[in-house]
Amino acid sequence: RRRLTEMEALHRAGQALLSARLDPEATYTAVHHAVTATMPCEAFAIVLEGEEEYRGVYLYDKGGRVPPRSIPKGQGLSGRVISTGQSVHIRDYSPESDIPAVHVGDPEPVRSILAVPIRQGERTIGMLTAQSYRPDAYDESHRIFLETLATQFAAILENTHLYEQTRARLREVETLYRSAQALSSLMTPQEIGRRLVDIMADHLEWHHVVIRRYNPSDETFDILAYHLPEETIEEQSAEILHHLRDAVPDSRSGLAGRAVREQRSLRVPDVTREAGYVPTFPGIRSGMYVPIRRGKDILGVISVESTRPNAFDEEDERLLNALAHHAAIALENARLYEKTQQQVRRLSMLHTIDSTITSSMDLRLTLNVILEQAIKGLEVDAACVLLYDPAAQTLHFAAGSGFKSDILKDVRLHLGEGYAGRVALERQPLYIAALSRDTGSLARAQRAAGERFVAYAAAPLIAKGEVKGVLEVFRRSPLEYNDEWKQFFQTLAQQAAIAIDSAQLFTSLQRSNIELTIAYDTTIESLVKALELRDKETEGHTKNVAELTIRLARAMGFEEEQLIHVRRGALLHDLGKIAVPDAILHKPGPLTEEEWEIMRRHPQYVYEFLSSIAYLRPALEIPYCHHEKWDGSGYPRGLKGEEIPLAARIFAVADVWDALTSDRPYRKAWPKEKALEYIRQQAGKHFDPQVVEIFLEVIKGRQ
Repeated sequence: RRRLTEMEALHRAGQALLSARLDPEATYTAVHHAVTATMPCEAFAIVLEGEEEYRGVYLYDKGGRVPPRSIPKGQGLSGRVISTGQSVHIRDYSPESDIPAVHVGDPEPVRSILAVPIRQGERTIGMLTAQSYRPDAYDESHRIFLETLATQFAAILENTHLYEQTRARLREVETLYRSAQALSSLMTPQEIGRRLVDIMADHLEWHHVVIRRYNPSDETFDILAYHLPEETIEEQSAEILHHLRDAVPDSRSGLAGRAVREQRSLRVPDVTREAGYVPTFPGIRSGMYVPIRRGKDILGVISVESTRPNAFDEEDERLLNALAHHAAIALENARLYEKTQQQVRRLSMLHTIDSTITSSMDLRLTLNVILEQAIKGLEVDAACVLLYDPAAQTLHFAAGSGFKSDILKDVRLHLGEGYAGRVALERQPLYIAALSRDTGSLARAQRAAGERFVAYAAAPLIAKGEVKGVLEVFRRSPLEYNDEWKQFFQTLAQQAAIAIDSAQLFTSLQRSNIELTIAYDTTIESLVKALELRDKETEGHTKNVAELTIRLARAMGFEEEQLIHVRRGALLHDLGKIAVPDAILHKPGPLTEEEWEIMRRHPQYVYEFLSSIAYLRPALEIPYCHHEKWDGSGYPRGLKGEEIPLAARIFAVADVWDALTSDRPYRKAWPKEKALEYIRQQAGKHFDPQVVEIFLEVIKGRQ
């Protein structure tokens, strides 16, 4: 049950993380709630790695949030977990530990510490830690749960980062796309230059801008367009323009020339510290210098300068690079726009896969969704997943889509065998551009099957450091494996690995729970058999009355989950008689009042025996209350009417019916009609009238 609780917490956390993916604070809170719902956690922290330091982005201690804070890299618990990529489990912290005392917020050091790395692929990007002021608060299952949650969290962080990057890029490129349309309609370099200046004015703050055309034959510049400070008077413009032309006449001069020579953009926070800077206006402090390129050909350079130091940031530089690119090739803009749209589509595909992983534990369904998205997003014709069997050390076909034949359905590959076996063994992706030139078994088989695949790629599916399988994709025409394609391919492989790992973990937990339930019920039945061996008079009675009780409870609308507890309660109803002495239990004659007093205690005994066992607690209504009577004359507590639990009221009827219609050493079984009449007479006295009514209908149907 605990493992099921953990899986339910992971499922809820996955749903919460998915809905909060664009809100970091909500994401952190969802992770915290998942942890506190599953394990002891008085203190909690999420630490992420930055460029120069660690950042405690979410800190919680003793019932309240603690302000985020910076943590020096490599130090303390964070340094240990992030640098090694290994979980840390401290059962009872002592000052002699090689990790300094851990304080999330409270000055008192914690006692139990469980910290796991947050990994994205092979890289550790942070740490989740649950902590308690009690010693020995965590065990192995807590570690597995926290590591699984960290894997979910890492996937959400990665996808959120991609989503935010793509959104910013999309906003930028949408603006640039509109600009490129205007640029592409212009026919002269001067018009393009002037239009480019107008576009830049809407997005950048500057002192002045100059766009120079580059002449590769003599490495000189011509000024295409410029924008001078607002205070410049018309009479000064010609003189200033002449100065700008003379200051940077060719690619050997100034920072603009350097950008052309190095074929890269320059963003200079303080031009006064640059040896190659040629002054243009007094007071200039910072600048950007971006070449206008078409492939490897330099067409010109854009110079933007400001009187403020460090006036331009990475976004400005990116924008200017994009504008320069549009000015060179309008068609390139269309390509960039399509590229961004592709990123958006791929992100949507990742969202679809995320939703499937967090909403379903059906591995086949999840793999089919992943393969469908892989075929669309990677623009391939077919894809399949091979699962790894660690016992046999082989890969076997699990799911596929887009194939014309069944060439892979019976495949069995050992590690190192074939392309997929090699990928699994080496844990590295493989890209083959021309299967037609390959002589391997896969190439021969697919040609024989008429698949006519040209390109092939495979990536290992790795979760928590273990190989789960291989993702393979195929295309019937040539395929360019650029960096973005490879990154998306490997991201899909990571998603597939997470899905497989989650499904396998869920299956394992289900199997363990079933085995545990069977063990519990077998133990109960053994106890009942032991009791019946002691009390020969009631041999078989427990099983009969349990079956009838379940039938009555089902007829009265009990859910199947409730019936489990009803059955257990019926089986255990007389377990308290273990505490009754044999002299009383087996006495052939009538019991004395003192002996009856002892006998009537057996419901109290069974309650005392079993109430401390959590999984049996819901089943105690019958053992504890089956001798209570509707009119309040029963025992042990004299409950009356609906004060008596319904399950016990149902059992009381079944118990008396079976006792009356069964042979006993001291009497023969009553005829059924006589027993039915007795039960009718006891409605409203011993029995609940409604239960009696249902009982009579069930018995009638049974007969």
